[in-house]
Amino acid sequence: MDITALNEIPAHIAANKLTPKEAANRIAELIYRFPYKFGLYRFDEDFRSELIVSFLQQAHVLFDRYDSAQGAFVPFLYAFIRGLILSELRVLRKEAVDSKSMKQEEANEYEQQMVRYAPDEVAATDEAYEFRPVIAPSKTYCVKNYCTYQSNVEEKTVLVLALKASYYLSDRHISLISRYCEVDRAALAQTVADLKAPLEKRVQNWERLRTRRDNSYYFHRTYAVMLNHQNETETVQAGLKARYAKQTANWLAKNRQIKKSCHRICPTNKTVARVLGICERQVSYYITRARRKVADGELYAALDELPSPENT
Repeated sequence: MDITALNEIPAHIAANKLTPKEAANRIAELIYRFPYKFGLYRFDEDFRSELIVSFLQQAHVLFDRYDSAQGAFVPFLYAFIRGLILSELRVLRKEAVDSKSMKQEEANEYEQQMVRYAPDEVAATDEAYEFRPVIAPSKTYCVKNYCTYQSNVEEKTVLVLALKASYYLSDRHISLISRYCEVDRAALAQTVADLKAPLEKRVQNWERLRTRRDNSYYFHRTYAVMLNHQNETETVQAGLKARYAKQTANWLAKNRQIKKSCHRICPTNKTVARVLGICERQVSYYITRARRKVADGELYAALDELPSPENT
């Protein structure tokens, strides 16, 4: 079938000499036999087969939309097939991006699991564990106005840090801190719960920020993969580069926001000071003192000497 015969197909359909299905089958046969005439010379057999299937499924649209007053049928047919080619390329590109992103996420998850389940260096040592007797505190203090009763600077520092980190404390931490600071465990647990309650809104804001950061990272990775395809036009490449730059900037900006101290989930110095019966400057002093000790390599030896709550 030559070009003249192709141009006559709409007339044959209109004259009931051909049905749309028969005409579609004839065109599909030409696409299969002469792919180079339809711009398919650089695609493999799988791609051509998928394109022919798509053509047969949508051929009725081709015949319904063709208007002989607007021009010959063959250019309209070529444009229709070109549209099918672009649609099929978009599907393949999306599948490639999703596959590569999934592989990257699997690799990241594997690395996290390797870190999470790596053997504990301390547990792997051959040194025998020395069991120490549990020494009950001789007296206990109230958490409220604690610093007005307690004179030990180390214990004040530990309790200030504990209340600042109240959102992250577990039952094990509360038990350990209550015995070291000689405060009632139930009172400390209630105080920690009271400090946690107002932080829920901040936690929700932080979760939303992290979700936006993760979304930006996903699109950053997606556009990076899409930019590696060299068969795009310069216009498409420019658009992809702009979107890639925007999503990369958003991802880095969200990371910086998460790392800022304002996004740490902890009560204010004023709140901690009100609980302990001291001023904000004293809370800042104990925090600075703890930072200096950590920087100097000092690790509260008294805490290390206490047995774990599981052994009590």
